[in-house]
Amino acid sequence: MEAVKAKTHAEPTWVHFGAGNIFRAFPAAILNEALNSGKYDRGVIVAESFDYEIIDKAYQPYDNLSLLVCLKSTGDIEKKVIASVTESLKADYSFGADWARLVEIFQNPSLQMISFTITEKGYGVAPADPGARPDPRSGNGQGHSSAVRALQGRQAAPDRSEHG
Repeated sequence: MEAVKAKTHAEPTWVHFGAGNIFRAFPAAILNEALNSGKYDRGVIVAESFDYEIIDKAYQPYDNLSLLVCLKSTGDIEKKVIASVTESLKADYSFGADWARLVEIFQNPSLQMISFTITEKGYGVAPADPGARPDPRSGNGQGHSSAVRALQGRQAAPDRSEHG
């Protein structure tokens, strides 16, 4: 696993916004299977832009490992350790080191995919005006705006034409 962490750190290919249960049980678990079978050689970096405590309490104290528990219709309980998350970051510029790392990742030419699992709470609009739409550049710390700000860092990166 250390080799996967090192390769992902140096050449990240996937950043996922939304560090909750849906991410851990589905996208991270699928990548975990690909890593276990040797079909892929890098993990995923998860960025949280809504509930920062999940990074401090559920990811970092446990080396970004999680336990997937599935109750089968037979009553059997299946347990799997999910080890595909190699870094966990708070996606907000007020967390300086995490934000700097996220921008560094977005500037890396190896980055291929950015994905989201944002539930209804991530789409909250204030004030309660059904016609209002938040400006993704507003810096309100939500998933979309964090990704937009990090992508602005990618635009500012040195010429990447040789990487496609």
